[in-house]
Order: sequence, then C-alpha cells, then structure tokens
Amino acid sequence: MRNYNGFTFLETVTAFSVLLVLLLTLFPALISLEHGRTSLSIERKAVSLLYHEYHLHLKENRPYPYTKIYQNQIPVTLIFTEEGGGRGCAYWKNPNERENEFCLYDVPPE
Repeated sequence: MRNYNGFTFLETVTAFSVLLVLLLTLFPALISLEHGRTSLSIERKAVSLLYHEYHLHLKENRPYPYTKIYQNQIPVTLIFTEEGGGRGCAYWKNPNERENEFCLYDVPPE
C-alpha cells in the first residue's frame, strides 16, 4: 500500500472542473438578480415621485393636463389628466429599454 502525501493531478483537475461548472451556472442567475434589483429600485423611485407630485397637484389645484419630467438615473415623465376625476401616470424605461407605466386615480366625491 502506497502512502500519498497530497492530491493527484486528476483530483485537482476534477475539483477545478466542478467549481467552474458551478460558477458558470450561477453567474447568469446573479446577473439576472442584479437587473431585477435595479429595475425594482427605479420603479420604486418613479412611483414615489408620482405619489408625491400627485398629492401636490391635488393640494394646489393645478390645472389639467399637467406634465413634468424628472431626470434622475432614468428620465421619468409624469402626466396628469382629468379622466374620471383625476389620473396621474408615471412613464419610464427600465434598464432593458422596456416601457413601464404606473397610474394613480382620484375618485371624485359623490
């Protein structure tokens, strides 16, 4: 029986191959998670801007239609119209260049 004092070359190559396969499998998933995180962060900022600006719009009785463009990480366009008592929408593009929209509606008093 021989006494081995370390790893053989074949064991080292096998361990390296397994590690490489794991990394190559996980890397696209990590990139996808990062894109999703960025997209959600931009959406939260756009919705927050819309919410804040819509309440100011209603509080100050600004005229309709009203448009405002914010230039942050990504341009966000806010458009307020009189449809159904009042409607405010935010439009922006996510990092994948897809158009997104989020709207708030004001229910008129009866």
